[in-house]
Amino acid sequence: MPDLGGEENGSPGTINSALHTGIPVGESTVIPVALIAGVGALLVSVAASIKKGRTIAREKEKLSRARTRRRKTPDNPTSKSASKKKRKKKKNPSPSWSKKKGGACVSKSYNAALGDVEVGKHIRGDVYVHTSLVTDLDPTLQACILDTVSKVKARVGKEAPYTVVKISKRGTVSLLNYPGFMRDAVPELVSVWSYNTISKRLTQRKYDTDNPPVLHRKELMIDPLNRRYRQFSLLTEDMDRVRLIKGRVGYRLAWEARLRDKGFSIDGHTLVDEKLNVRARTAIYRGDMSMPLRFSLSEGIVRSRVLDWGCGRGDDIDALKDLGYEVTGYDPHYFNRMPRGRNYRYAQAVYVLNVIEAERDRRRVIERVRERVKAGAYVMFAVRSDANVREAARLGDWVRDGDGFRTSSGTFQKGFTQAELSELLLSEGLTVITVVEQGGSVIVISRV
Repeated sequence: MPDLGGEENGSPGTINSALHTGIPVGESTVIPVALIAGVGALLVSVAASIKKGRTIAREKEKLSRARTRRRKTPDNPTSKSASKKKRKKKKNPSPSWSKKKGGACVSKSYNAALGDVEVGKHIRGDVYVHTSLVTDLDPTLQACILDTVSKVKARVGKEAPYTVVKISKRGTVSLLNYPGFMRDAVPELVSVWSYNTISKRLTQRKYDTDNPPVLHRKELMIDPLNRRYRQFSLLTEDMDRVRLIKGRVGYRLAWEARLRDKGFSIDGHTLVDEKLNVRARTAIYRGDMSMPLRFSLSEGIVRSRVLDWGCGRGDDIDALKDLGYEVTGYDPHYFNRMPRGRNYRYAQAVYVLNVIEAERDRRRVIERVRERVKAGAYVMFAVRSDANVREAARLGDWVRDGDGFRTSSGTFQKGFTQAELSELLLSEGLTVITVVEQGGSVIVISRV
């Protein structure tokens, strides 16, 4: 029997060379124990690596098969590709409807046209425009609006009244009816027709309640070249200045409560601070130069460096600046920086003396104006005529107050005759040049 090595023959640690070294049978050698242990550890490590590699390969194969199954079932809610599509649809819903066949609004160019709109009032991607701006919109959007109007007409048999158009990024066009859009400072919504171009659903909603929605910042919905634009924007600026339209004031009751809490009211398109002197309430917005200023221009007495005393909201200032004049305005409420120096060649006080209660205060105004113009300068004073004020008092149930009347809004108005105003100016050292009465006003041109 071959010698396998062992303690019996006195040769511990030997092994048959025929099994491990390829040495012919009958010949043997002695291998150290440390070498044998190292070889065994190496063999164990190699076997473990092979087993691990096979395990990883099996796992990769399983994962590949699972991914293949997911790609084949996109409707599966666990599918990664399906969830991506779902998230994409939620982020940008427009592709889901823009590709559908339908009316003019359902087109690939709709969103692009809506995104390029620069006019109107923009709220969370929707656009609101007054009917006067519809022709400035992209033809695609105009087609949407006409399509909606035709659907309403087909439903009710006639064209429904509307003043504002809302174009939604979700393909809905709404016709909003604010009957007092131009007339009221904060118009109220009466009714809405909405046409959904996706579902083809036409709906109407009426606001015949005591708390309808109200509209602010309406100047954004009209053309800046519109003659009412500045009037609307001035009101918005005044309301922003005192933080009136900040927060939830989109309905009538909340809006009226905000005005009361802040101590304001609105007269026409003028914000009135009830805490101020009532004279400030007489500063109305005209939207154009005053009739007395037109008269002065026609007489050729307006010179560069103009002083407008009691200018109110500054309508004449803007008109004169547009004509190239250098103008300074003063008003206790709106332009309250007192002008300095005596370097004006033309001055005017339009509808100022007639709202001052005391005669001494009227004389003080004349004196202050005279002190601020150069020698030889022209000064124009305009007031309401006596006949005009008396007629207004009769129609408005005004109350007699001193030499004038107290109006229903609490302001003071005094009418002048031509002789009365002329004598007042002469007594203050001015030379009267021209006196006219027209349009319910008395106009006197004087010279220093």
